[in-house]
Amino acid sequence: MTERQDIGIKALLPRRIVTVMRMRTGASPSCRFFRLLLLGAISVLGAALLLSSFGGHSTLWGSDHQGRMFPSHSGDVHPMDSDSFRRTETNDLLDRLSQEDHSLSGSTGNRVASDTEEEKGRYPIGQGGFGATGLQANALLIEGLVPPDVHYLWCGSRWFEFKHYLGLMSVLRAISPDKIYFHFEQKIETDEVYYNQWLDDLKYDYPWIEMKQMDSQVVRYCATQDYDERVQVIVRLLNDDGGMFVGQNTWMLNFPARRRLVDLDFGLERYTTEGYIVMRRGLLSDESTSYRQLLQNTRRSDRYLRSTCAKIHHIYRRGDLDNVSTCAILSGHLYERFYPIDIWELEDPFGRLVRRIFYGTEEVRRPVPTYRELVPNIGHMIWIGGGAMDYLFYLSLLSMLFVAKVDAVYLHGDAEPAGDYWKEIKTMEQTKDRVRFIMRIPPHQIYQGDVQPFYRALMSDLIRVDLMIKYGGIYTDTDAIWVKPLTAEDRGYEAVASFDWVDWSWPFPDSVNFGISYGKRNAPFWRIFRDSMRVLHNDVHGFSGVMMPYKLLEKYPHLLRIDRRLQVICYHSKCHPIYAPDYHNMSKDHTNTNSIPNWRQDVNAFHWTHPNPTEYTNRSTLLAADGMFAEIGRNVLRAANLL
Repeated sequence: MTERQDIGIKALLPRRIVTVMRMRTGASPSCRFFRLLLLGAISVLGAALLLSSFGGHSTLWGSDHQGRMFPSHSGDVHPMDSDSFRRTETNDLLDRLSQEDHSLSGSTGNRVASDTEEEKGRYPIGQGGFGATGLQANALLIEGLVPPDVHYLWCGSRWFEFKHYLGLMSVLRAISPDKIYFHFEQKIETDEVYYNQWLDDLKYDYPWIEMKQMDSQVVRYCATQDYDERVQVIVRLLNDDGGMFVGQNTWMLNFPARRRLVDLDFGLERYTTEGYIVMRRGLLSDESTSYRQLLQNTRRSDRYLRSTCAKIHHIYRRGDLDNVSTCAILSGHLYERFYPIDIWELEDPFGRLVRRIFYGTEEVRRPVPTYRELVPNIGHMIWIGGGAMDYLFYLSLLSMLFVAKVDAVYLHGDAEPAGDYWKEIKTMEQTKDRVRFIMRIPPHQIYQGDVQPFYRALMSDLIRVDLMIKYGGIYTDTDAIWVKPLTAEDRGYEAVASFDWVDWSWPFPDSVNFGISYGKRNAPFWRIFRDSMRVLHNDVHGFSGVMMPYKLLEKYPHLLRIDRRLQVICYHSKCHPIYAPDYHNMSKDHTNTNSIPNWRQDVNAFHWTHPNPTEYTNRSTLLAADGMFAEIGRNVLRAANLL
């Protein structure tokens, strides 16, 4: 055994075994011979353990909007679990959590992947679920198969939605096609706020989608509603090179390669073109041959098949996703439009099926806290354009120091605030050594994309995500006030924010507000968030900062925790907690629903997006005022020993 082999084997062994081996280096020849035998046996055992560790924890991959890949693992958490987390903060609890975290560190199934794991390669589409996973080459490379080239036909100009995306994803997972031909009649529309980017995502992630404008023959499929004519167009299309047709509302499930050892497998639903067709090239002897003539062969040859796809109610009835049909047709008003959020925690056959297609796992994906390193206890604020510090800004900064109890606050901007309140912050004994102004010139480009000079909100979004990547910590807008600190449990999560209450971005089901947010340095979500800004869409206010993060959350629900009680957003002095039912309804607020019975415990912070409450005009108005907002402001002054 060479020295290099010896070192390689030792790398696989527990430290104690290697130590014992080193102690025995000077042994007799017989002992050395025994040592070599022992090394050989242990090397076989070590290799087996190494292989089992790869096989035992299958890593599931997903792509962000820009194609950067981050693996997830079964056992992760859904972002919307914050209410159920019991909050207590003691040193004993933190020690216990840290010990538990170390005990789990050897199993990738119980944690979010490490930084190096998060950066592995591209999305291996076609390798997760429905028969494609783990198949050897000899199970796929079979002589005489109809080529796995799949044709989609898309009529009209309309949105390509989530359910259509799942159809193509099911093909990629179940069939692992060589190519997908996407035949379109007209340009595929996208909604005004760019939610339905699903086809663009697929084109970015999967290299073999060919977009083909329909020619004069294929476009006849869209020009008629006659079933026979449409099917005839399909079989003539497949007759040229062979391949498959799949309907736009059809999901392919269990479809092993051997099912393509046929001349024809006709799996279309009667009276619609939902389902699929597998067809070998050249079956039509001439233009006059009809598909019905081909179907007559199903009675005479086992190379001509008639198949039927399941409906969703069949899957509910059976419930066993490992033995479902070769395909399923999505029909009925319940499935006309749905979103990833609808299946995040849906524990029924449909929820598990969609997660299996979308994420490659039936498991609910949730963020998992780790306690070896907590979110840094430092605060960040951003101030662009200069100007005087108003009283709400003053209270906001004080609340970070004395209510949220951060160690220090870093104010990032291109000019220090002006006015008496800032001078007070810089000179007061309890604040002067804990507040630092950090010069930061606002960005005017990111990834060579221009940021409009008037778009300060976007500039703030860009700076904030960069701060989280470089430093981590707790971010607060200048118009938000903390009323309760974070706990040790809270600070175990890698990235945390909350939904916005306002329903301003349909068809986005929701949007993410980072006005109060926190996270660990260089956490995967922050990197994905930054990389999504390669496309800014300056024409849509809030796209990069609040809408696109929601798209990322849909794909990576295990990387961002949505805490519904992190902040409550108030607009025109009416507060809309997102933990309340029907929180998008503008007519419902804290004044007519009693949704904030105890402001000291119900949330961590209050955020007044517009306008500033009159109670916070100055110290005199605050002390003279009554009501919840006045109590919140005076609570900050008491915590800072200023009242």
